[in-house]
Amino acid sequence: KDLGPDFPPAMPKAIPFEWQEDINCINFVFHIPGVKSEKVDILISDLYVKVNSPPHFFDADLFSEIDPTHTSTRAKVGGGQLRLRLRKREPQIWRHYRVTSLAKEDIIKRRESSLSQAEARQQEEYTKRSEFRTTQLKAGEKEQWRLDHENRRQIEKWKEEEAEVAAQYVYDSFEGGELKKGEVEDVEVWNRIGQEYTSLEDAGNDAPVVEQAPPNGTSDSTVAQEIDSSREQSTQIAVRMADRNVAQEELPVVRDQGGKIAMKFTERRTIGVPARDRPGLNREPPHPKNVAARPRLAGEPEGDEHGDETDPVWLKDKGDEFCTRGDYAAAVLAYTKALKIASHAKCFANRALCHLHLGNLGVCVEDCNNAISVLNLRNRAPAGSLGALKDPEEQIMRAKIEVRLGVAYLWMGEFKKSLEHMKRSLEVEDGLTRDDEETIRHDIDRIAKAWETAESKAQADMTFKRALGKGIDHMQRALEQYDKVVEVDKENAVVLSNRSQCRLQLAQYQGCLEDSAVAMQSLTRWPAARRAPRPPARPSRMEPPFLEDHTFVNPHVPKKDEPSWLMKQEGVAFDALPDLPKGWEWVKNAEEKTPDAWIAIKKKLSKLEIDLIREAIQELQDALYSRKPHIIDAGIAKAKQLILENRPAPSSIAVKQAIEYNDKLKKHLEEKEKHKQELDAELRVEMDLPELTAQLVEKRHGTVVGIFPRAHPVQKSRRRLLAKLRLRRSTALAALGKKSAAIEELLAVLAMEPVNAAAQAALAKLTAETGDDLDTLLPKEEVLQHDPDPQVDTSAEQPVVAPSDGALSAAGPKSGDVRPSHGPGLAVPNPEIPGTHQRREKDFIDLDDLEDNDDVDSPERTAALIDTATQYLKKSDFASSLQMYRYALNKPDFPSNEAEVKCYCNMALCLQKLRRNDALESAATRGLKRIAEVRELASIDEKKLLQLEAALLSRRGWARIQLGKTELGEADAKAVKRMVAAANTA
Repeated sequence: KDLGPDFPPAMPKAIPFEWQEDINCINFVFHIPGVKSEKVDILISDLYVKVNSPPHFFDADLFSEIDPTHTSTRAKVGGGQLRLRLRKREPQIWRHYRVTSLAKEDIIKRRESSLSQAEARQQEEYTKRSEFRTTQLKAGEKEQWRLDHENRRQIEKWKEEEAEVAAQYVYDSFEGGELKKGEVEDVEVWNRIGQEYTSLEDAGNDAPVVEQAPPNGTSDSTVAQEIDSSREQSTQIAVRMADRNVAQEELPVVRDQGGKIAMKFTERRTIGVPARDRPGLNREPPHPKNVAARPRLAGEPEGDEHGDETDPVWLKDKGDEFCTRGDYAAAVLAYTKALKIASHAKCFANRALCHLHLGNLGVCVEDCNNAISVLNLRNRAPAGSLGALKDPEEQIMRAKIEVRLGVAYLWMGEFKKSLEHMKRSLEVEDGLTRDDEETIRHDIDRIAKAWETAESKAQADMTFKRALGKGIDHMQRALEQYDKVVEVDKENAVVLSNRSQCRLQLAQYQGCLEDSAVAMQSLTRWPAARRAPRPPARPSRMEPPFLEDHTFVNPHVPKKDEPSWLMKQEGVAFDALPDLPKGWEWVKNAEEKTPDAWIAIKKKLSKLEIDLIREAIQELQDALYSRKPHIIDAGIAKAKQLILENRPAPSSIAVKQAIEYNDKLKKHLEEKEKHKQELDAELRVEMDLPELTAQLVEKRHGTVVGIFPRAHPVQKSRRRLLAKLRLRRSTALAALGKKSAAIEELLAVLAMEPVNAAAQAALAKLTAETGDDLDTLLPKEEVLQHDPDPQVDTSAEQPVVAPSDGALSAAGPKSGDVRPSHGPGLAVPNPEIPGTHQRREKDFIDLDDLEDNDDVDSPERTAALIDTATQYLKKSDFASSLQMYRYALNKPDFPSNEAEVKCYCNMALCLQKLRRNDALESAATRGLKRIAEVRELASIDEKKLLQLEAALLSRRGWARIQLGKTELGEADAKAVKRMVAAANTA
């Protein structure tokens, strides 16, 4: 609409936006105050994007092609923002979102071609939807016709059956063309009775019964006799009809004595409890005024009302309260009761977190899988319809669940599955923050590194076992292998522990103390809960305001309380007009007919001035979006300088908005930094080594609420490894003459494990040498005696790679679930059989037992284990047989080299039967290496050795083919053929 020369048309307003890209997508965030989905127009084509939300406008000719039909290409409106995500057709980094290298004519042709393709695609989609809708309508009409036809046929069938019954009754009533004797009387009586019943039915069930007087000249007894006779006749007729109608079902005989009729009333929700005491009323039970209320139970929070135990939401909230207080067992009960009423993904996810803290890793994995199944079922789109936009909260929850699965599998020793789920958490869109993503990527690198060095560590362990009692040269070889592993992974507590044992055997006491100190420091960074999870923190990001733009004038909405003119003058020349304040000017008054009529109005800005002012406002707005106080201070100072110099600048209102936001931002950042410092201080205190030792000591008064229980796999492994390290330190310190320090180490071991026989013997020996009283050294406080094998999830009884802060914080729904220190320490399992589910603590801290129990292992004991494994193998119990063979291979002494090689072959057979291909390939490779070592000793017949080697190669080749390594598998098969031919020739 043209409003005249004094009112120029309003120009479209540029939209402030941010953009970022990755290799697959490009994201735009447009800041539009008060934007709504119904008031914004978005056009997306292959090479052109347009966003129109009057008076805001944005368009761009994209750098390269995108895929508008991809599921990742979508827009989301809310919170004063429009988020636009575009999927690139080819994965690459653009570095510019807009094309700038083409001429204007080429850009126009490129845009028109893209728009025509988008229009054709939209028309095609509209046609498909129209055809689909028409098909569905036709199918519905056809189904309705079928149902109507079946209903009509059924009704007609019923009518025909009733007509046949009535006709048969009529035909049976005739005898020679006339009614049978007595039928006429029956018909009359039935007519009279039918009229009476008809009148009663018409009156309704609630119609009152009115007593009628008998006709004149008729007594009551006469009427009663007629009624009784009519009833007898009706009963006889009914009996005759029942005999004639064969299809009619016979009724049971009426009982002579009256029976009981059971009436079922509404059942109470809680049997035996009066209504006033049932849950759901949200009030305390009544009690006399002069009697004090009941005392609050231990652990019961203030204001805890009696909720409805049949409400799953209330039960879920109670489970959250128990979880944040560290009462994981009670939280599991509450979540389980809620899930019995209704399935919910958050209930499964939070219960999985509780099981993760309790050490029930197998149940944790099951709950996580159930939570993902519920989310997938909820987000499944019907056939033929587009999928709905993904809920941001569900995306965050899905990412946390994947991280929990990764942590659970990590503690179970399943490195491969742990890596898969950790990577899946990164693939969830908008599931993790940038800091969490960086931490998860760091954890993925650590897990991959641990899996890579696990084989070298296992080989070093085997070398150490065989070096016991064989001389310094063999032990030195084991030390060199440990050195290579430590060069790759310098914070692996288990590797450092085993190397300290190796140095202790070589009498390198100072090196043993150094390795044990580093290992003990690494133990403090193992992932162990030291407090209950905190409630989830609300988002604390401060959004900047949208600055006021005084250059924008909406012609349709005039400003209130603002004069349209200042003064008027008539009959005065232009030169004689009085001066005006700044921002006003004289113009001709068109309302007056005189030529010298003037009116003072607001001075209008030129196009150049408007552009400069808007550019200055946009620069200050960009400074606010940076959310950095020093950048905002510089922007405010520049705006004030422009105002003082009387140059195009933001208004004073906009500058005031910026100052207020910057003050609030500084205060918010100070509070955030203070809170972070408090958390860091708590972490530094928690990571102190004496506190770690104190945590592993459980006194008579119980365990601290919120930490891992004593039977937790991580807690058990950490306690056991710390005890072994202190034992080694005591041995090294005693050898160096520092017996007081050695006694302190042994006392710390006995504080954690009061029944440790090795520590008791060493302490008795040292006190005898120093002359100290043993009774005065031992702690007086009574320590709980624990079952060495409590009932926990045995599939996870091992320490694992310790995820860093972000992994465990992302694994839990609360900020502060488990907070290990920065820079995770690793406790790497010994994956002798990679990919197995049930792994024992023996597999990765096996060297500790060699120091304390040298007299336990013997060739006879190893032979007994092999015999047991063979018996299991004959019964086809491959899992038990595999476990026995692994026990035997962990022993340093074998009856013979042939028995050891056969043990490898039989273990490979068990793995083949159990379909554990990764573990089979690794075990067969180790067996072949051992065969090569035995061949040099020439202690076994070559023909028998060839047969064993062929068996291992055959099974390894089968495993490689199953894993997709076809070339390696075929090479093993060819080698087997050559060995079989050589054996037959020999």
